[in-house]
Amino acid sequence: MSNFPRQAFATSDGVQLSYIRQGSGRPIVLLHGWSQCAEEFKHQIEPLSARYEVIALDQRSHGESQKVPYGLKISRLSKDLYDLLAELDLNEVALLGHSMGSCVILCYLDLFGPERLSKIILVDQPPLVTSDPHWTPQELEEAGATLTAQQVFDTVAALRGKEAEQGGFCITPRKGSIQDYAARVESVSIWTSASSRTISSTSTGAGCWRNS
Repeated sequence: MSNFPRQAFATSDGVQLSYIRQGSGRPIVLLHGWSQCAEEFKHQIEPLSARYEVIALDQRSHGESQKVPYGLKISRLSKDLYDLLAELDLNEVALLGHSMGSCVILCYLDLFGPERLSKIILVDQPPLVTSDPHWTPQELEEAGATLTAQQVFDTVAALRGKEAEQGGFCITPRKGSIQDYAARVESVSIWTSASSRTISSTSTGAGCWRNS
């Protein structure tokens, strides 16, 4: 683990969540993917904190946050994000989500609206995770789906088995992993009812929405 300064707060349902906070300026909140943790962004926090106040959250039951057997749903994770922004009284926030973190951001918009936000950045979250066996190679590439249904079942079975890590998740990523992931996604374009705006595609492969 890196030596970034950490703090913690209690969510509305009493779960202690750990987060890294560094730098000053307009806030940017980083949300990791499933089975990851705030350390996923260890190579991005330092350069970003030269210009921004960077907050990287360990979502519940991940990393150094409290391990609990409840609230492990995207809707609850988005409420945790809401609680974080309220606890720190953050406004004009840029939210960056990788993989599952992108789903949390979209759910946040749907449930709570864009009032505290300035923009969102979605990294490596395809519209579908499970592929259709009847798709052509081009359709597979365009959808960004990486798993077959059998692979999903096998993954779930493995996580339930004896070799599954107990008490939460955190996989340390390789250097440059965020850039590598982003390069694999050509575009993301999503519409949310909460904002009534379109999240436009960008050349970096991350969906980007601005509240302007």
